[in-house]
Amino acid sequence: MSGFLNDVDVVDNGSSMLVSPREFDRVMQINMSTKEVEWTLGEEDNYDILHEQHNPTLLTTDPPTVLVSDSENDRIVEYKRENGDWALTWEYSGELRWPRDADRLPNGNTLIVDSG
Repeated sequence: MSGFLNDVDVVDNGSSMLVSPREFDRVMQINMSTKEVEWTLGEEDNYDILHEQHNPTLLTTDPPTVLVSDSENDRIVEYKRENGDWALTWEYSGELRWPRDADRLPNGNTLIVDSG
């Protein structure tokens, strides 16, 4: 299987990168100094968590909270890391067909971009 990054963002005051290797069904935060993975959300072929995700956004760092387009599952999800585990804290799965991006707006609403 070949894989590629579909999104890379500098986060945590420039100390880390949030990366999205889509075909591996995960989002990772990588320390830019040590090059070590600080945390991973999702795992390859565990489609209950993420499936071919796009454009994750780190909403908070403490605790890590991630908003991500779970494209092949036709939903937008928000996960929060609690005690070393990820908890699904919000989900939208209305009439989406391969969503590609979601952004949390200052008023708390979520703007969603859908391919279909």
